Amino acid sequence: MENNSANVAHAAQPAPVVAEAPIPKNFWQYLKSWGPGIILVLSWLGAGDLVDNTVAGAHYGYTLLWVLTISILLRFFFVHTLAKYDLCNVNGDTLVQGFGRVGKWCLYYLIFACVVYVHLSPSFLLTGMAEIIHAITGISVPVAGIVMMLIIAALVLANTYNSLEKLFKVFLVVLGAVFFYGMFAARPDAGEVIKGALIPNIPSGALLITAALIGAVYGTPLNLTYSVFTRTKGWQDHRYMKVARFDLVFSCVAMLLIDLAIWVVGAAYIKPAGITVSGVSDLVYGFTQLLGKAGTWLCYAGYFSAVFTTYIGAAVAISNLVSDCVKEIKGHELKNYKCLGQYHSKIWYVVLAWGMLTPCVWLFTSVGFVTLTIVNSALMGTLMPVLLIITIKMTNDKKLIGEHRNNLFENIMLCLGFCLVTFCSISTFVSWF
Repeated sequence: MENNSANVAHAAQPAPVVAEAPIPKNFWQYLKSWGPGIILVLSWLGAGDLVDNTVAGAHYGYTLLWVLTISILLRFFFVHTLAKYDLCNVNGDTLVQGFGRVGKWCLYYLIFACVVYVHLSPSFLLTGMAEIIHAITGISVPVAGIVMMLIIAALVLANTYNSLEKLFKVFLVVLGAVFFYGMFAARPDAGEVIKGALIPNIPSGALLITAALIGAVYGTPLNLTYSVFTRTKGWQDHRYMKVARFDLVFSCVAMLLIDLAIWVVGAAYIKPAGITVSGVSDLVYGFTQLLGKAGTWLCYAGYFSAVFTTYIGAAVAISNLVSDCVKEIKGHELKNYKCLGQYHSKIWYVVLAWGMLTPCVWLFTSVGFVTLTIVNSALMGTLMPVLLIITIKMTNDKKLIGEHRNNLFENIMLCLGFCLVTFCSISTFVSWF
């Protein structure tokens, strides 16, 4: 699950200092305070979720649903642990500064992970936009992809894409509503859904899509962005841990329901037709069955909106994160950016160019949007083991986080996540050789 809003574009940078928010004292105040998690869900929900969950449902029914369940559960504990460090560390650090306190090698690894990610993620996103344009207009995939890359680069550099993105968010909301409509209209067997969600089982040939589901949900560096949203909300110290935990629980439940709706559409409408999902036209089949021709066009609009906003968010957020890592390595003060149009360091432009130009290579190959999404989502998961080791070290060091260091259960969940992503990473590489 790649993420996809303008908020993500600022996610790798320290948030501006704002006044402290009131601390909730009852259920309704907690509910009213729900905010950073809403933004986080919009950031997380992207092309990876749409493709990987649809393919898993269409090819394997509900058998792999447990992967989604455990991935979101582990994501909660990972993001919660990072939020705890941000709110409770004794030095007032950002996460980038916390990584630096563990060791400069952590910052170098984070730069490496970001550089890899900002090629992998835009690769399938750019191809997805190009294939959708080709399906609608007949324009060749390479030409459509290069034109879209140039348009996105111009919008980002001119800081003028926010209005356009608001329109695309409308398409995404409508698309989500249709997914929920499809889920309820399909009336899935509750027993099969529960069985698939709770009983681990990997069918023959399903290892790659299993790794892709884990990579899309658990393996994205955008998991590091929650603390930016909490700081913007005015949550500034350990007193806000309870409301942050409440916020994250609601957000992960919302994410589970959205992904489940996507999954059910694949399992209920595409799988019975015996379709192997290999291209954009296969992805829209379920919508065509639901709403006819209108469903096809709605699906194209929704998918295009998802890949467009995710592309911009991933490229800019990761450029900011790498820029902050370089500043921390050099000992420079981490500055707050007020907007995308403000001056950025040279490394920011270098990383942005890397995320814009290198994905164009895939436009000239025979590898399509669906395949690229699955393979690259699986590869993104291979970046997680080292990030988890750093997180475990950082959040167990009493000198860094004091009395708020991890308890036994938190460490067990982080270690379980480490074992899961390590197993999937090794299995993925072994299956290719």
